[in-house]
Amino acid sequence: MQRADGRVRGALDDLGVTTGDVDRLCAVAPDDVAPAAHLSFARNVFVPLTTACRYTCTYCTYFDPPGEASLMTREDVREVLETGADAGCTEALFTFGDKPDDRYEAIHARLDAWGHDSIHEYLHEMCELALDVGLLPHSNPGDLQRDEMAMLAEVNASMGVMLETTADVDAHAGPRRKTPEQRLDTIRAAGEVGVPFTTGILVGIGEDWEDRAESLLAIRELNERYGHIQEVLVQPVVGNERWNGPTPDAGTLRRAVAMARVALPEAVSIQVPPNLAPVREVLDCGV
Repeated sequence: MQRADGRVRGALDDLGVTTGDVDRLCAVAPDDVAPAAHLSFARNVFVPLTTACRYTCTYCTYFDPPGEASLMTREDVREVLETGADAGCTEALFTFGDKPDDRYEAIHARLDAWGHDSIHEYLHEMCELALDVGLLPHSNPGDLQRDEMAMLAEVNASMGVMLETTADVDAHAGPRRKTPEQRLDTIRAAGEVGVPFTTGILVGIGEDWEDRAESLLAIRELNERYGHIQEVLVQPVVGNERWNGPTPDAGTLRRAVAMARVALPEAVSIQVPPNLAPVREVLDCGV
């Protein structure tokens, strides 16, 4: 795909996203959508299995560097799951970055001592534990190959990964650069396996309006092929100790949410994370 500014978007080459599609979606405004008929939420308990991540995105506070990253023990995980179940939760949200690379020697040594060849094998076991406790596992383990996705789909009610953007942005730069192609391949693998999937875009990491439209249309195209997308997040980046850039204002977020609602079928829910965004200001935009 060739953009008006001359940039070529190889990540979208096989998805059928056209400049006309992008232009039409960029023209959408909040007044073009109606409020959702109802709002829903999931009672989930957060299980940060490890803070290790192979990437070093400049807006992310989740990962810890080698030597500082944590890995929850089985006993730690069980305690969190049982606390969640006692509180009325129905879902266990397993999160970590992308599979730790060779820098995380301590993490790999611990997994090996516990009899696991990879973090994904350990996640599989912890999802089984969640099922034993009576919670539905939902895992967000980053980029996955098809065989990894198929293994984890066996023990997950649903899974997810944020597309974030189809643009190559400086916020993803570094010696272990995250690429749009990797994210799209993961969403595609989920469709091939047939696991219900959550994805979304980040707003404010260096992308522009065309990038946002392209990202939403890429999600739409993959869903049209596989029918597996259940929910799309529109998430603003917020200031933190690693990110000194601006936080998108309410007007930007309202427009992005409206674009998501127009781009995606009604069966796909649009979510704005209430802990990161002024949700009351976007409720009339299709959330």
